[in-house]
Amino acid sequence: MEKTPKIDLPAFKQPWEKNTNSIWLASTLCLHRNINKFHFPNRLDVEKRRLVANLILGALRGSSALAGLITYSGEDLSPLDRDLLAEHFLVFEPMKDSQHGHYYGIEDTGSLLIQVNAKDHLELHTVEVADDLEKALSRLVAVERDVEKKLPFSFSQQFGYLTSDPFQCGTALQVCAYLHIPALVFRGILAQSFEKESQEGLSFTSLQGNPEDLIGDLLVIRNRYTIGVTEEVILSAIRNTVLRIIMEEKAFRLKMQEDKDDRAIDRVSRAIGILQHSFTIDTGESLRALSLLKFGIELGWIKGMGVEEVNEIFFDCRRAHLAKAQGRELYGSPQLNKTRAQMFRERAASIELTA
Repeated sequence: MEKTPKIDLPAFKQPWEKNTNSIWLASTLCLHRNINKFHFPNRLDVEKRRLVANLILGALRGSSALAGLITYSGEDLSPLDRDLLAEHFLVFEPMKDSQHGHYYGIEDTGSLLIQVNAKDHLELHTVEVADDLEKALSRLVAVERDVEKKLPFSFSQQFGYLTSDPFQCGTALQVCAYLHIPALVFRGILAQSFEKESQEGLSFTSLQGNPEDLIGDLLVIRNRYTIGVTEEVILSAIRNTVLRIIMEEKAFRLKMQEDKDDRAIDRVSRAIGILQHSFTIDTGESLRALSLLKFGIELGWIKGMGVEEVNEIFFDCRRAHLAKAQGRELYGSPQLNKTRAQMFRERAASIELTA
């Protein structure tokens, strides 16, 4: 296959543009599939991996469910490119160095990511910001069906769709919901919420996979099981849990707003100071301060910035997006933290605490 140009993510519409979501920021869905009569990618030689890639990409280009497709060879992508994709699509698992025959496909709208010959032959990712999980799943299924018409998938009557990870067989559907819950974190009652849902087959973690440290007060809810359950059960469990946590978060926010909680206002005030005056700041500290800024805006304690803008900054401040916007040479450099701090000083200059 011919070599392709480097990824230019700014050409795609970001899923968080004009996003005014308060608590349920976004969700991601991923389907894993493998082509029948071929070994999993890690068991294929280079020639077979390239053959599988050619077959899948050919089927994808003929899919009526895709609004155009741009493909990239994984061998041509830099670490920055891969991190850009992971950040853009909120891919939970890190994208490792690509092997021969590993390809990426992106729909022209920038809402669908396809991996070929990563862990499995075919992985379909999408980001949903409108809380419509069924619609998002329908988009993935439409693409999946177009591929399956030409390339039958590995399927077992006992285990469902077969994947390289036995724990992802069955529906092979992974769903993640991203919630911003600063009030629940502030109140220190998350453990109770986790216990209530322990029988729903869900896991609770952070952006970095540590449930004990919710960076940016962002909780990630995932389904633990894909075998023995239907897609409908998975989506229902995620939605019901999300809605219950949203109700709890809203109740605590209302009480804190009515009481004008001094400790919470103090934290918000300090976050403003960090964003307006830091000379250097890393991603973790940025997300923590931005979480409190967003919290203060939504409780009416801050003027000078809206929810839409702070949601956008939540994503723009991350390593790959910042380096892409400010210069690739900054990626992995200590200068990136200084550039991030400068961006905050400029964008947060006009905000004021009004509580």
